[in-house]
Amino acid sequence: YLIKRGANIPDNTQLLEYELGFSTTTKKLYINDNGDIRELSSIIIKTNITLSSKTTRIIIRNLKLTNDCSVFIDLDFSDTSLNNDNNKIKAFRKADLVYSTHTATSLTLKINGKKPTQSITIPIQITVVY
Repeated sequence: YLIKRGANIPDNTQLLEYELGFSTTTKKLYINDNGDIRELSSIIIKTNITLSSKTTRIIIRNLKLTNDCSVFIDLDFSDTSLNNDNNKIKAFRKADLVYSTHTATSLTLKINGKKPTQSITIPIQITVVY
């Protein structure tokens, strides 16, 4: 199995190192992290960012970040304002936003690519995986 499953929270006798286990009772995913069973969870935040020729950094607030999390940022394709608007998609891709710094509650990104010539608001989705 790629992911083992059972009714209870797995323990390190049931999962090999870095093996995944799903509890059908708690409906949560767990991993054996070097003998410690850790719950894997994620949050999804949908927000807008505004890019312009003057934008150098984007600060995203109201996050819950830890040293053990991963953050993924992409376009929010569920937002209808992206429908048939290639300018927003191209601006986001060309900006090539990259990590700059973070605190426990905010993430700062810098533009590593091209800035748009005009101000453009882009819907994004942030996924934080713990």
